[in-house]
Amino acid sequence: MIEFVGELPQEWQQKGEQLRRDAAEKGWSRPQAERKPPGSRSEVAFKLWVPEPELQVLLPVIKGLTKLTPSNRMSAGQALFLVGMPHEECYATDEGRDVKCY
Repeated sequence: MIEFVGELPQEWQQKGEQLRRDAAEKGWSRPQAERKPPGSRSEVAFKLWVPEPELQVLLPVIKGLTKLTPSNRMSAGQALFLVGMPHEECYATDEGRDVKCY
């Protein structure tokens, strides 16, 4: 999960370390040398499955929407801005997570 979406939120760090130790004791974890940097798997997978250059703008949107902590996630309005959706056509609601179009 860390390789795909990035580091765990601060409040999850202690539990994450305990899970890593438990996995290592049971032989379930990969050696440190085989681990990829946080967030790198999402980039590799996206570039492999979505090779079209015009769709590459979606990668930061996907990364912004898949943050582990909801308060750190990108709002729908921010996502629309990144993909170039004119704000006259769509806008984020007061909650910042929904989008209304007219």
